[in-house]
Amino acid sequence: MRFLFSGCEQWLQNVYYSDRVKTSDEDCKWEPLKREIDIISPDLVLVFGKKDSRKFKGLLDQAGVRHIHFICFPCGQGAIHDRDAKELRDCREKLRDYFDK
Repeated sequence: MRFLFSGCEQWLQNVYYSDRVKTSDEDCKWEPLKREIDIISPDLVLVFGKKDSRKFKGLLDQAGVRHIHFICFPCGQGAIHDRDAKELRDCREKLRDYFDK
């Protein structure tokens, strides 16, 4: 987060943070997130990590979210999939474009 929003900390007040893992029951994990998306109606969503990214994309598309960005964490599996943190840097530029409008 420090990297994505460095120099533009005021944007953090316009970002809603959530986490898919809200229950211990595997079958119910998406329901709270679906309800949150319906309530919040976000225009932009950042998805951290690649796990379940296709499910996230489908859910967010269905909800009409216009700006969706996926980011590999620059450590763990993310370091394997995006060694140079290119996705993270690209996302930072997209965020700047989005918020500078």
